[in-house]
Amino acid sequence: MSLLKYRIDISSLSDGEKSNLIDRIDKRSFNGSFMIPGQDFIDFLIDEKVNVSVLDIPASCRLTRLYQ
Repeated sequence: MSLLKYRIDISSLSDGEKSNLIDRIDKRSFNGSFMIPGQDFIDFLIDEKVNVSVLDIPASCRLTRLYQ
């Protein structure tokens, strides 16, 4: 199994939207979500076979793959 690391900028989301997205990431990612202290970013690892579209990430969020 290979894991991909992603970062999401969630600064444009309301508190409720952030909470919902974090819940989806926690359920589908390898080790849950990791909030970067003092910033509006979430890092997570996901199996390369899982399409990140299943996370239903809002269009206003910037998704970046950090490494494979």
